[in-house]
Amino acid sequence: MPTIDDIKDTNGQPHLAWARREGLRDHCFLCDVPLTPENRTGEDVLPKWLQRAFGLHQNARLRLLNATSLRYTAVRIPSCKTCNNEWLSKAENKVQVAFMAGYDAVVALDPDLLYAWLAKVFYGVVYREAILPRDRASGQPDPIVPPEALQDLAMFRMLLQWFRGKTTWSSLPGSVFIYRTQTVDEVGHNFDFADNVSLDCIAMRIGSTGLVAALSDWGFLRGIEPRRLMLPPDFALHPLQFREVYASVVDYEARRQFRSCYTGMFIGEGVDALVVNPCLHALTNPPYSEHTNEVWPEYLAAVTGVPPEAMREGDRARTFLLDNTGSPIVMPFGAGTGVIEIDGKVYEFPENPAIGMFASART
Repeated sequence: MPTIDDIKDTNGQPHLAWARREGLRDHCFLCDVPLTPENRTGEDVLPKWLQRAFGLHQNARLRLLNATSLRYTAVRIPSCKTCNNEWLSKAENKVQVAFMAGYDAVVALDPDLLYAWLAKVFYGVVYREAILPRDRASGQPDPIVPPEALQDLAMFRMLLQWFRGKTTWSSLPGSVFIYRTQTVDEVGHNFDFADNVSLDCIAMRIGSTGLVAALSDWGFLRGIEPRRLMLPPDFALHPLQFREVYASVVDYEARRQFRSCYTGMFIGEGVDALVVNPCLHALTNPPYSEHTNEVWPEYLAAVTGVPPEAMREGDRARTFLLDNTGSPIVMPFGAGTGVIEIDGKVYEFPENPAIGMFASART
């Protein structure tokens, strides 16, 4: 854990005090305490309750940045028993109860808790890749993600001290969107996970609830309420539509022109906590560059599995979210299969629960 002097030496950027690059396997990912046989444990980045609920513990795999995959059960990162069994467990129990109850209970969760939980999953996946060899078959020690990437994500590690009561914020550090999502009897098809490390975005479809978040925009995207993201609360997304929403958030973040700045204020004797506040002096006008259709259809195709040629409608990208009147498009979700008709052709997208996304289309 950084000392107050360490934090003061960061020239007004306290998160740099949490920027560890060495000893990732031998320190708690959260509090940074050295790990010993007595205090060592492992934090499941995707918690066990979620793995059991959607069959992820039965050989399902998470796709990694080097195009390989890892069993969800192996997506664990070093943690001390205090952080894992006390701070994180207490928060995880509340998240589990909400998701098992459904959409309304998730909406009612403490927004700080929901944001911190998503940030923990996002940071945890990257942390795992930072201690996992890029080429496990050859035994090369270089990790999938260079340690410098974790240094760049030190802001998240600082924010995750929220679980320990050491960090708080005046407004959410990111934009979190919550949606109803359709489900089928085959539980493995009711889960989806996607992230974009370079743009700090994450999406998780967990049963009847879907979460999509831009984790480092200080809530700006949520505040402007983009039309294609503000769907009716009673509308349940098809998995294809959920992927399109995720793609839309990534598109906004790719076009964001302002920097994520903050100010920090210490409170309490002996620095009991750090309060971070958004600093909007770097806000640009416009905040986002103009959306174009040059690469948008190709990106949508990559995210959804729809063939690129089917994603174009004239000179525009096809959408599965809203019709010409602005009303949501109803797309029933079959048991393990997404079906759409495009230009008279019927495309089926067999769900692949191992990676949580659509496989290649067939006609």
